[in-house]
Amino acid sequence: MPGRKSAAIALGNRPDAARFDVLVGALADEEPVVRGAVSWALGRWIAAGVAAEAARAALAARSAIEPDETVRGELAAALG
Repeated sequence: MPGRKSAAIALGNRPDAARFDVLVGALADEEPVVRGAVSWALGRWIAAGVAAEAARAALAARSAIEPDETVRGELAAALG
């Protein structure tokens, strides 16, 4: 888990459109802490204008099914 969380944070700090599919795929990770980090990272992508519409759509889709309250907060903040 720490590796996946760290990777999401790194991608949030340095958006790379070539890694978009990997990051979005991690929205389905079994660990809530990873899903939260991915949500945060995609929020940074939106702010940076990197794959912003696709990131917004992926976050909105996850919001509809996310069971964890903390992750739902990260999703809402990212979509904010």
